[in-house]
Amino acid sequence: MNFEQLKVIWDSQSEESHYAINEAELHALLRQKSEKLHRFISWQVFQTYASSAFLILLISLILIGVSTGLLGSLSSGWDVFALVVAATGWMYFAGSVYLSRRRQKQRQLEAAYTASMRDELERDIKQVDYEIAARSHLWLGFLPPYLGALLFTWVVFRLSGTPEWAIVPFALFMVVAYFYEGRSQQRLVDEDLRLRKRELVALRETLLSNEGEH
Repeated sequence: MNFEQLKVIWDSQSEESHYAINEAELHALLRQKSEKLHRFISWQVFQTYASSAFLILLISLILIGVSTGLLGSLSSGWDVFALVVAATGWMYFAGSVYLSRRRQKQRQLEAAYTASMRDELERDIKQVDYEIAARSHLWLGFLPPYLGALLFTWVVFRLSGTPEWAIVPFALFMVVAYFYEGRSQQRLVDEDLRLRKRELVALRETLLSNEGEH
């Protein structure tokens, strides 16, 4: 039984025993859907940290290899500067995500939510609001890592002797990927997060209404 079907049945019940049973089932379904969303968001956050760590590690290895002579030498100091800017962009990207989520976790701890259905609803609504707000400026947030990836690739091409014009197709690919990623996150907000919030708010209103009647 899905969320909508269970809510309709719950709304139609007037007997105390049925109300209690449906509330328990709704509570279990609420936790199930919340955990599913949490796993999805956690996977996105993991991808952010993993990709940032991978690129920063690669840049560090290149700088070490160049400084020790294992990878030859860079053409100019601008190449070193480009690599440093690239690493900084990825560190800023991962760091901003980490600090934002740390502050959100602290706010949840300070709110001292209980295991009651009402508190879990309030907590989940606040979390969905946070996820929506966190994606409101993603077009700007994605600029540092994408610029960093472009600079990193440009230096690698120069270091490997690849013709500089070869960066053009890669740059076009990065532009397409940038807009695709931004659009994907916007679809997540419009088609999933806002829908999830409407479900939670409707359930909270139903819960409050039934509590008033019983």
